Amino acid sequence: MLVLTTLVVFLSSLVGLGLGQSAKVILTYPPGLLPILSPKAPPSTCEVEVQFFDASSNLVNSQVASLTPGQSAQVILTRSELGGPPSAIHPLFWAQATVVDNCNGSPGCDATLCNIEATGEESDPSDSSDLVIRNQTLFVRFVAVGN
Repeated sequence: MLVLTTLVVFLSSLVGLGLGQSAKVILTYPPGLLPILSPKAPPSTCEVEVQFFDASSNLVNSQVASLTPGQSAQVILTRSELGGPPSAIHPLFWAQATVVDNCNGSPGCDATLCNIEATGEESDPSDSSDLVIRNQTLFVRFVAVGN
């Protein structure tokens, strides 16, 4: 039976962007936090796909960040990428960051062991953060079931 594994590390609620604001999802892969009892290891590089959706759940931006332990990255959504009329005061969006299973079927590899932490924030042109985007972290894993 096919095994499907998904690890959602960041899921925001619906958020609005004001004039001149952008949204960031900041990804961090802390070093040295591997499970001791696991016979498997994460891939050498953990990949995270960050997707931004408008209020109608249309994909407006998608980026993949590759991280090794000790690295961080950020993915940015600008207000102009949300589209819509310029008169829209606070166009709404939501974001999701998911670990990509890049183990390529290797039996000693488990992408769910990628210990990625994610936070979201809105910032203005001066790059000062004025709102932390609420993170609703999920962990979903489907495994094969024997008959």
